[in-house]
Amino acid sequence: MKVFKKVTWIDPKDTTKTPRSAHMHNLMTCRLRKRREGGKVVTELLTGGGGGRIKFWRIDKDNFAHDPVKDVIQLPPEQKGGASPGIKALDSFPGTGEIIVGTDRCEVLFVEVKDLKDKRFEKENGKATGGKTTAKLMVQGHKARVEALAAHPTQPGLFATGSHGDRVNLWSAESREIVAICTLKGQEVTCVAFNPDG
Repeated sequence: MKVFKKVTWIDPKDTTKTPRSAHMHNLMTCRLRKRREGGKVVTELLTGGGGGRIKFWRIDKDNFAHDPVKDVIQLPPEQKGGASPGIKALDSFPGTGEIIVGTDRCEVLFVEVKDLKDKRFEKENGKATGGKTTAKLMVQGHKARVEALAAHPTQPGLFATGSHGDRVNLWSAESREIVAICTLKGQEVTCVAFNPDG
């Protein structure tokens, strides 16, 4: 594989203007999303890395990704002192603070960002006001890393996954059960997506 361009960002407050990597570990996945904030539509880039971090990058009118400052979610390790799972895929349910994450441990996690607006962009005395996040195991038992994952654009809680087999699973986040299966007969699933209209 050939790297054509390394994506970096420059902290506007850094007087040295030193380019920095987006993640300490490999950047494994990214997803654009739009959400409403104070009557405006905000575009964000969600990124996930090998170190188990999800970062939120705001995109301005010039399409420049700003430093997420404290807009970071660190997935917890399975055991105290252990490593966090690597993030292989992620998506968000439209209009909510809910994110689904596919990991290198063959699992799907449901991450809920509470008080999203407060946590994300409001500041108080130079510090983020802080919301709380919770990560729950949704699905475990895929045969390989979950690198294909997509949230349904119009049906809350419905999402699809694939993991290097020939099956796409459609899941209900509420019941944590498969509601439909599509087999691609010998074709390997490497990504999944829904029609934007649902």
